[in-house]
Amino acid sequence: MEQIIREHLQERDELEEYLAVYDGERAVFFDQAPEADDEKWETEGKCCLVLYLERRRDPFRMGTGTLTVRICPQGQEKMEASVPFVKKALVKSLDGYIFTSSKEIL
Repeated sequence: MEQIIREHLQERDELEEYLAVYDGERAVFFDQAPEADDEKWETEGKCCLVLYLERRRDPFRMGTGTLTVRICPQGQEKMEASVPFVKKALVKSLDGYIFTSSKEIL
């Protein structure tokens, strides 16, 4: 499930201008981002997304969960000022989508 959500966000055009690149991919991570001095970072002054997925059993569904996203600006004040725009792009990227364990995005 985590990989499906991660790939979905990496592919969204709304987020492209805001996300840093790490090891050739848009910087979307689960649980923890790499250290700022890691050599695989390819851009500076943008942000990365760190996702946390909490799953729960639900008697009426196969499962349910809560996705929490932390926006991590990298450095510059200009990027910190753009966090509200990143939030808006993130909401647009997730709103109305249902992620299933069968690798479908509805």
